[in-house]
Amino acid sequence: MKSITTFLLLAISPLFAVDYRTFEADALQKAPALQSAKLESDAARLEGAMALRYDNPSLEMEASRFDADNGWRATVSQSLRVFGLGDDLRLHADSLETVARKGFEKSRAGFRAALRSRFAAYVEAVRAGELVKEEIDLAKRLETIAEERFKEGAGTRAKVIQASLQRIAAESRLVEQERRILELYYDLLSAAQIPGEPQIDAVFLYPMRSAAVAANGMNNAELELLKARVGQLEAEAKMNDRSVKTYRLFAEYEEEPEQSIARVGLGVDLPLFNRYEEKKRLAKVRARQKALEAESLQRMQRTKLEALERRLHALMRHHEALKRQRRKQAELLALFTEGYETAQTSLLDLIQAQNGLIETKRKLLQIRYLNDLYHIQIDYLQGTDR
Repeated sequence: MKSITTFLLLAISPLFAVDYRTFEADALQKAPALQSAKLESDAARLEGAMALRYDNPSLEMEASRFDADNGWRATVSQSLRVFGLGDDLRLHADSLETVARKGFEKSRAGFRAALRSRFAAYVEAVRAGELVKEEIDLAKRLETIAEERFKEGAGTRAKVIQASLQRIAAESRLVEQERRILELYYDLLSAAQIPGEPQIDAVFLYPMRSAAVAANGMNNAELELLKARVGQLEAEAKMNDRSVKTYRLFAEYEEEPEQSIARVGLGVDLPLFNRYEEKKRLAKVRARQKALEAESLQRMQRTKLEALERRLHALMRHHEALKRQRRKQAELLALFTEGYETAQTSLLDLIQAQNGLIETKRKLLQIRYLNDLYHIQIDYLQGTDR
């Protein structure tokens, strides 16, 4: 019990805690999963460079034996690309690198959103623990008042026990809440994939405010990756839009006993069985397929954004109503507490007023948690990083 309480105090103390943004930046830099995704982008760049290389030239040498003398022959050949193929290969290589880069950006954006969602759950749990502590303080005060009234002969032992049970129940909830805080804390560290156990300042990331959907459309990493795949497949189709891709230039010199022969020529593949037409058509079909997937995803995300915008507006209205309710309930609790001390109100009224105030504060806390979740989703869908 003592160790859990010590951990809780460290987790929420500004003296020991680090800012979440610092924690997130460290995770984005050190997480092995993101480092692996970044290496995939580097690998794609190298593969693109490999695709742009020319084949090595070839050398053939031959010795001959004639009746009265010797002879020899040497041939050098080099495979060359037809005009324009180099530009198409470079375009395709660049598209592969773009796909890998967008894939990394998607992994990074998804990692950030998942990490922030876990942090929001951790903050909500820590704040809920603080609320349970406040409930315990109120229950102790109620218990003290009940004991004083019992000593003065104005109350009963049953009322004292009733007040004590309120405190004991709250203390039991605190133990359970501290267990939940630990569980969510280690879930957060597991998602961050960084060593150590840093204590993080438990503060919600976003203020209570509404959000407007960007008028210039979405630019999130998931959608950009699909568009990059469309570009890659279009570049692949263009690269295969020719019957002949290469030709061979060769030079030959032959020395015979009675003559010397020099030859220069070209070798070209005959496009009798075109291997590239099917590849071109397949790439075009897949490019169209990815374009339709991107359009479908954009429409779904647009609808989700608009729904989140409306939910935030409703959440703001609910938040304002609950704040007004909380002020009234706090005033009522103060009046009932004063009245119970002078035997003008019952213990049941006081307990109900106390529980009503705590429940309203829990609802306000849940709204703050939902506010963070909605803004996290909006940031992901709009491709914004705040």
